[in-house]
Amino acid sequence: MRDLTRLGFCCAVICTSGLVSVAFADLYGEQVNATIIRLGSPFAGDGSVDRGIFTVGDGYEYENTWTLWDYSDPDNPVATGTLTHFLDFDHESLSVGWVMDNSNGSDRFIYPLPAIFYGYQFDLIGDVSEIYGSTMEILGPSSGHIGDFDLWLEEDPKIEAMVDALWMDPEDPNRMEWVNQESVTINYQGTRWDIGAGETVICGYKINLNF
Repeated sequence: MRDLTRLGFCCAVICTSGLVSVAFADLYGEQVNATIIRLGSPFAGDGSVDRGIFTVGDGYEYENTWTLWDYSDPDNPVATGTLTHFLDFDHESLSVGWVMDNSNGSDRFIYPLPAIFYGYQFDLIGDVSEIYGSTMEILGPSSGHIGDFDLWLEEDPKIEAMVDALWMDPEDPNRMEWVNQESVTINYQGTRWDIGAGETVICGYKINLNF
């Protein structure tokens, strides 16, 4: 097993048929500011990285891809797949996640993405209409909490204790928090995904909005 842990915004569309008009709320064409945030990290303290402002449209609004390598033979490393970080916004949802392509790999990965003390904040820009609610869903199969696997127990018991103390179910709705109906934070702290040999898996979180 390999451990990689070291590493109103309402667009109103008016449809008219006779004397009936219906307005639909929609994110498409609107703007979202995405920010990586640190959530109580004992290593780096508070902080954030502004990913920038994205206009909601077709496809991923942001993606960055790295090659995965097998270093079992240090003199001849072999590329086994890719890891792609993405932001994907559509008409009624905000998603942050990773595509782990392990299709050519022979190892099983236990992968906390990107680390144990991070989350994302999405700021909705422009005229903001009332959001009547939202739901959160986890992307990808075989999710769980990192502490379940005791990944740091032998290497550093103090880190293991921190991870265990921050335990939260991966699907706990408290991972999602709204502020003034304009900003939402998703906390993926401590969540891990299990990716088998030869698999390609999408991992992450999706926030579905109810207008």
